[in-house]
Amino acid sequence: MAGLLRPHAGSFAALVILQVIGAVAGLAPLLAVAELGRALLSPGPVDRAHVWFVVLAGVAGLLVRLLFTAASSGEPIYPSTG
Repeated sequence: MAGLLRPHAGSFAALVILQVIGAVAGLAPLLAVAELGRALLSPGPVDRAHVWFVVLAGVAGLLVRLLFTAASSGEPIYPSTG
């Protein structure tokens, strides 16, 4: 069994690493929502620059998650027609 899997070990490791990066990046939108709640519900004036930074960080995390999860599927994004 190990002999059959050995030629694919590098590809499998790369796919696992891509999936782990995607999973960790998927935490960014959740953390952004929590931080937005804290920032918007705190007493005093709202720091608009901080709010926009948190929103953009959450969106960036979501995009990274989508890209790395898609890359870890091992399927081409644009399948060949031939």
